[in-house]
Amino acid sequence: LESFFSSLYSNPSIENSIFFFIIDEDNIADNVSSKLSSLRRNKKKLESDIKEILNKLIHSSTYSKYIMESIITIRNDRYVIPVKQEYRSQVKGFIHDISSSGSTVFIEPLAVFEYNNQLNNLKVEEANELKAKVSEINEMLVKIEEDETKLAEEIKTRMMTIPNIIDDSVPLGKDDSENVEV
Repeated sequence: LESFFSSLYSNPSIENSIFFFIIDEDNIADNVSSKLSSLRRNKKKLESDIKEILNKLIHSSTYSKYIMESIITIRNDRYVIPVKQEYRSQVKGFIHDISSSGSTVFIEPLAVFEYNNQLNNLKVEEANELKAKVSEINEMLVKIEEDETKLAEEIKTRMMTIPNIIDDSVPLGKDDSENVEV
């Protein structure tokens, strides 16, 4: 049995991979792979570029009078700006939402349309890379589980043979005083 029990192990490599991979219940580390790191870096850069373009737009003398608030927000996973309803035709772009009061429309200006498309493509690539990394770790865990299951079955089988090893003449669970001959 000693050989079986010595086969039980922890796998620090996999444990470290999991702790490295998972920052907390909502976040996966950027440097899990060079591809993921690159995708996230590109995504942050693109988001920054989009915000810069929209900030210039909402603070420009041409468009500032059409803007409900000088903020940038997200609707339908796209960066948009809040435009006063009466000026919606003055800002060329796609309407993604209307406020509950109807006084504000959330427009994605044409100036950022392609950037938003690129950003969404990066998000899809990021999700695919995350799925691939989760799958890799899952495969490692499945292999360990299979090995441990086989080992447990072998130990169980060996444990079943123990009663046959013990000499039947030695009573189990009784002390020697009950076996005294008269």
